[in-house]
Amino acid sequence: MLQNWVANTILKRKTGLDNASIVTMTVPSRLPPYIIDDFGQLITGVLSFCMFIMYIPPIFRTTYRIVAEKENKVKESMRMMGLKDFPYWASWYSYYTFTNTCLSTLVWIILYTKVTSRSAGWILFLIVWLYG
Repeated sequence: MLQNWVANTILKRKTGLDNASIVTMTVPSRLPPYIIDDFGQLITGVLSFCMFIMYIPPIFRTTYRIVAEKENKVKESMRMMGLKDFPYWASWYSYYTFTNTCLSTLVWIILYTKVTSRSAGWILFLIVWLYG
């Protein structure tokens, strides 16, 4: 609309006619027919929920084991034997990383072979692994 207003103003000033105007119109272009993808709509809601649910057991298990170690005072007894904090937390980090990698690989195999076979496999694995 702004371009039409500027064009009409320039035309009126150049021609000197007050009723001079340029009429613009939009011509729609042909688009391919829209195909409703029921699977795409379903996977949009279900995949995010399943990704959320699948990582609850490893997080629960890791949290449960850390609390159980806190109750048994294993960390304090290891500290008395000379263990620093870094090896203790590095062992938990490596444990969860290994669990996450196994779970992500399993999910990646299922998703890549059955659901998203046309997408790049390494990007799909990276998304699932980073989500975990």
